[in-house]
Amino acid sequence: NLIQEMNSDDPVVQQKAVLKTEKKLLLMEEDQEDDECRTTLNKTMISPPQATVKSAEEINSEAFLASVEKDAKERAKRRRENRVLAD
Repeated sequence: NLIQEMNSDDPVVQQKAVLKTEKKLLLMEEDQEDDECRTTLNKTMISPPQATVKSAEEINSEAFLASVEKDAKERAKRRRENRVLAD
């Protein structure tokens, strides 16, 4: 509708259309400025529940030794593989 009024042959109608357009643009700019002020950033972090940590007394010494032995074997295996690749 505003475009039709701006293309009108009557200069009074054209002038009214220009004024309406300027008012709308001003309102849009004010709305954008207000929106910019309301923009916030939500940094909420939700952590998973923490696993219960057993004390040293609760850990079975045999299980601990087994895990250490398993780790040592895996490291030795990787070392051997790396030596073969290096040679």
